[in-house]
Amino acid sequence: MGAKQAQGGCQTTGHLDYVGNVQSGLTGEFHCSPPVPVDTRIEGNRAIPSTPDAADLPADTVARAGLTGRWQQLTTSSAPGIGYAHKTTDGGDVLVAGHGYGPGIQVDFDGVPAARITVLSNGVLNAEPPSGTDPVRVTVTTHAGSATAVLS
Repeated sequence: MGAKQAQGGCQTTGHLDYVGNVQSGLTGEFHCSPPVPVDTRIEGNRAIPSTPDAADLPADTVARAGLTGRWQQLTTSSAPGIGYAHKTTDGGDVLVAGHGYGPGIQVDFDGVPAARITVLSNGVLNAEPPSGTDPVRVTVTTHAGSATAVLS
């Protein structure tokens, strides 16, 4: 029997398009080096910091993230969650990512309501802590419940 050629994984064959992605770290890098597909197209990718601020995220991409229209109710019918909560480098706003965000959401910092809340999508929001505070915890609350996280 002849040797079998691997397909996929680190022995890719065929076409590899790596186009229009947003990721932390270097873009256009692969686990296996060097990639050996028949043809490779790497373009229009954007690197962001590993702990991004809202300004680091492409607003149009974030706005389209998650369920929309009649399906959006599925994201807000259960308690919200927080997977990421990060203070901006200038100490201003806080970027919160998770699920279950929408109209009527409340955001508190150490129990004090946020000065401003901007829901960017059903999984990302930006909130301004109350003036003169240096909060440690953020809590998001909806009609379905709440979630708390320690700020990084």
